[in-house]
Amino acid sequence: MNAAQRDQIRRQLLNHSRSIKYQRVALSAGLQLSLETSPQVTRVMSSKLLARWIYGMPDLCEGSHAIDVGTGTGLQAIAMHLAGAEQVVCIDINSASVALASRNIRRCAPNRRTAFITGDLLESVDSHSASLILFAHPYFSGAALPDSPESAGMLAPRTLQRRFYAEAHRVLESGGRVGTMHWTFAGSGQDPLRPAIEAGFTIERHERCSLQHGIQRGTFDKYLFRRR
Repeated sequence: MNAAQRDQIRRQLLNHSRSIKYQRVALSAGLQLSLETSPQVTRVMSSKLLARWIYGMPDLCEGSHAIDVGTGTGLQAIAMHLAGAEQVVCIDINSASVALASRNIRRCAPNRRTAFITGDLLESVDSHSASLILFAHPYFSGAALPDSPESAGMLAPRTLQRRFYAEAHRVLESGGRVGTMHWTFAGSGQDPLRPAIEAGFTIERHERCSLQHGIQRGTFDKYLFRRR
């Protein structure tokens, strides 16, 4: 990890340390959400870009059996519910994230079919049981900081992507999709492209975008992979 990446993590953790009870997130020009936060869960930052992207593709979500891996605040699950998913499974290795996601979904997408799993990636999910997975993965390679549990949402081993796409290929039905994104400033360690292709996925949609304001700035890629 280089000095610029360490500084990026420091700035994101500093932003997270600012105490706020609720965070407002816009899924579209006409839809504002108010999400409860927790000091133990990474606050919504670029995950809102992934949530907005998926929310804008209702044809993809409509009737889907979806999974939100690394659910955090539950934002991606809420976006999929509001875009027409039939059911969503929320998974996070952090039990505080699962509890927080449950509360936010009850507030923002009530009376929807939602299941919650505290676990590592997709290990507890049945094979061929999903049609759509969103993965807001940690962007940096490295170990989570021992005095900062929320840093697990920013740092992960380099093996994470290969593990995830092998498991996603097992869990998805034929033709199922994975939506994810990756920041260029984070380096290649968590870039999903090669692990996805090697696991048996094709690129169905790819958008390269950039942000010039906020804590996270620079170029990022949004991917929709399709299981062969």
